[in-house]
Amino acid sequence: MNKKGFTLIELLAVIALLAILAMIAVPTVDNALNSSRKSLNKVQEGQIIKGAKEFFADNLYCLPGNDDSRCNFDGVVKESDNVKVTLSCLKNTGYLPANIVNIEKKKAYSNENYVKVTKDGNQYKYEVVVAG
Repeated sequence: MNKKGFTLIELLAVIALLAILAMIAVPTVDNALNSSRKSLNKVQEGQIIKGAKEFFADNLYCLPGNDDSRCNFDGVVKESDNVKVTLSCLKNTGYLPANIVNIEKKKAYSNENYVKVTKDGNQYKYEVVVAG
């Protein structure tokens, strides 16, 4: 008997082997994608903070500890110990690109999200606050 082809047992063995490989590979690839999304999100938060630093470098009087009334940008809120600048203000003044996206949430950053700047001694601390 000179039959060409595979037997049913051989095909089932190959399918079982492929299933085992898929069970190993899928979680690994998923973890790699999640970690790359988190990494990219950190980079984008760094870009937002860089834009806020540039904004405040050009408008020093808006920083915490300065009581200058010239800080009248729409989206900048001065409080006693900190200053908040919304992402929409940074976008409108050209310090951030208009299409910046939150990779983890898979949608654009909301214009209500903001950068909070607090004064710690002689240093300023910048923090991106993402609501909901």
